[in-house]
Amino acid sequence: MRLGLTARVAASHVLLVVVALTIFSLVVVGVTRRDVVDTGDRVDRATAVRLAPLIEDLYRRRGSWNEVNRLLERSGHMPAMPMMQGGRMAPRPDRDVTPFLDRAVVVVDAGGVPVASSMPVTVESPLTPEDGVPLGPASAPFGWLFVGSMIRGGDNPIHAAIMGSIVRATAAAGVSVLIGALIVGALWARWLLRPIRALEAASRTLATGDYSVRVAEPAADHELRSLAQSFNSMARDVEMQEETRRRFVADAAHELRTPISLLSARIEMLRDGVYTPDGAQWDALHRSVGRIADLVADLQTLARLDAGRVALDLRRIDLSAVLEEARDQFLPDAERRGIAIEVTADTPCPASADPARLQQILTNLLSNALRHTPPRGRVDLACGDDDGGVWLTVDDSGPGVPLTQRDRVFDRFVRLDADRNREHGGSGLGLSIVRNLVTLHGGRVTVEDRPDGRSGARFLVRLPAVE
Repeated sequence: MRLGLTARVAASHVLLVVVALTIFSLVVVGVTRRDVVDTGDRVDRATAVRLAPLIEDLYRRRGSWNEVNRLLERSGHMPAMPMMQGGRMAPRPDRDVTPFLDRAVVVVDAGGVPVASSMPVTVESPLTPEDGVPLGPASAPFGWLFVGSMIRGGDNPIHAAIMGSIVRATAAAGVSVLIGALIVGALWARWLLRPIRALEAASRTLATGDYSVRVAEPAADHELRSLAQSFNSMARDVEMQEETRRRFVADAAHELRTPISLLSARIEMLRDGVYTPDGAQWDALHRSVGRIADLVADLQTLARLDAGRVALDLRRIDLSAVLEEARDQFLPDAERRGIAIEVTADTPCPASADPARLQQILTNLLSNALRHTPPRGRVDLACGDDDGGVWLTVDDSGPGVPLTQRDRVFDRFVRLDADRNREHGGSGLGLSIVRNLVTLHGGRVTVEDRPDGRSGARFLVRLPAVE
């Protein structure tokens, strides 16, 4: 069974607590065991020191180890733990034998041979007299006393009792901490993953088509805040793109419906005999079909640009020569309308561009300029280079573009005034195509006032410098 993210985070938290608790317990038990053993050794030696005078007295009075052995065998236990004085073990003030503890007592004679013991004891190796407490004068002892851990292979029940208590307490504390870790881990995982769950829910809502969904951004500046900001930015972009798509489809349908309706009406009038099918009518029909074909071609171009299916054939070209060709192409139509077209390019302007696409850019800009330039007006073309790369401009002497409308002039199907209508205007897509093609070249296009103070607009195209 695959665990969910909440369970994994909680399990990771619990595992971390278990590892930390295990290491802590091992350290505590190890250090405590060492201290308990050291303390037990000191207690056994202090007890032996306290018991030694009694053994000495009994041996001196009886003159034999037999009585000492019988006493130890009969008792089978040791005097209670001595008191502490100044941090050291010391015998009690009186010499009464108090109830014994279960610890082994062994007495060896001066030669190191065991002569008395309180219980059967297995000694792993011979006892070294120097490890015990001397019985008798220190210079010439007649025996040695060993208690508990002083006997090699012996033990001290205090060790086991204390260590057992510590292990049980540690185990109980560990279980309590583990239960607490499970509870805290589950709550912590739910709190930690709350923003992620909100993102998951918002993503599902976004997938259903509700592009207005947003998630709350955490106040703290961390990765989850960045994730929430990225999601909200993505949702805004998707919402904007969807709105653009819907508007584009609606505008395209509207733009196509108008010329098709006019074409259909004219054909019906010809069929009904309202109009005579002469040359003027055929020309009108041809113009209507041409507008539809131009609109469809522009739509196809924009669709390919949006899909990234337009590849550039970059070449080194001279912008001044391209401007001259564009002027020659539009000059007959301009002269017929009484509009002058001038090119200003004193020196060659080398650029890296796709000749066909650059010609399309100039065609759309010149068509737009001629469409909004009145008779006896003027269109100026110029190019040059500077530190930012190469540039070209198309200036017209029309009404210009208001400052508040300049951000919209490159949008699709935008007409800023009544003069720019469907009958006499373009498809409404030319400037949008210009912006996309310039951007594809790595440049940018802007609109501004003419710098000479005259009425009209200037479209400025900047392209990267030739490498």
